Amino acid sequence: MTWLIRLLMHVMLLPVVVLMTGCDGTLPLLDASSATKAPPTVKRIVGSDLPGAMGKTIADQDKIDSAIAGLCSVQVYDKKTCAEHGLASESRRSEI
Repeated sequence: MTWLIRLLMHVMLLPVVVLMTGCDGTLPLLDASSATKAPPTVKRIVGSDLPGAMGKTIADQDKIDSAIAGLCSVQVYDKKTCAEHGLASESRRSEI
């Protein structure tokens, strides 16, 4: 095959690959008013205890730690950030 034919084959296959991967490049942004419409997987990862938690009690700190643990488990935060939160949480618990 000549280089032109190979190039045309790649160009023709590109839309098929994009359609098969389901990549449309758009994700809906969630605001506070649409929080109840969040995908169930997000709610399972983060939980629903975080809203209203201020870290003023051990129970509040537990809620915050639970939400962060979920985000760390799916690697939203890197290991360094998760470790920093762990240290900050221990410090906060000793203050309460």
